[in-house]
Amino acid sequence: MRAFLRGAATLGALIVLAGCTVQFDPLSRPTVTVTAAEPTGASQAGSIPPSAEPSQTPVAASETAQASTPAAAGCVDPTIKLPWFVSPEACQAVEMAPYAAQDFRTPSGNISCQMENGQVWCAAIETQMIADTHNPEGDGICDGYVLNDAARLACHSIPNEEVDGPTVAYGERVGVGEFACTVEDIGVTCWNGLTGHGFFLSKARYASW
Repeated sequence: MRAFLRGAATLGALIVLAGCTVQFDPLSRPTVTVTAAEPTGASQAGSIPPSAEPSQTPVAASETAQASTPAAAGCVDPTIKLPWFVSPEACQAVEMAPYAAQDFRTPSGNISCQMENGQVWCAAIETQMIADTHNPEGDGICDGYVLNDAARLACHSIPNEEVDGPTVAYGERVGVGEFACTVEDIGVTCWNGLTGHGFFLSKARYASW
């Protein structure tokens, strides 16, 4: 009877395994492959989304000060470009003043000017021009401007003498013939009202146009 039961159990096991093929290798290890679903909107292989990609063209640094500004309407010569720190009126026509000499100096005493028929001359005791410019003809330092039809550097080999003239208050304008000069706390501006050319002179800056 026991032999019959063992034979029946063996037969049942064979019937259960009849539809399967099982191979077992004690030295092999199962290989597990896991495929994870990619979240919606995720970037591919660590790539940067288009909106975050760095620009291929470097962005130029913004300038702290504009080099020049277009002349205001009414300028005698519309091609003149004024330095950004100069008033737009400094190239415009002026009401002709009587031809007479006019000497003056600024309230600080740093800049003195001589205006006469045909030219304006201004020089500064302290100015960046002294450190930045040198007359190639060997006439010494340049510390101001001479203006007739256009402005040019005023250079000399001996120190300038202080002009013995009245002090012009800040905000005032002096006119001689076609020339005008305005005195401000930032410096002196002079220009020719017929040509539009002129200059600016101060302790910190200087320019001509």
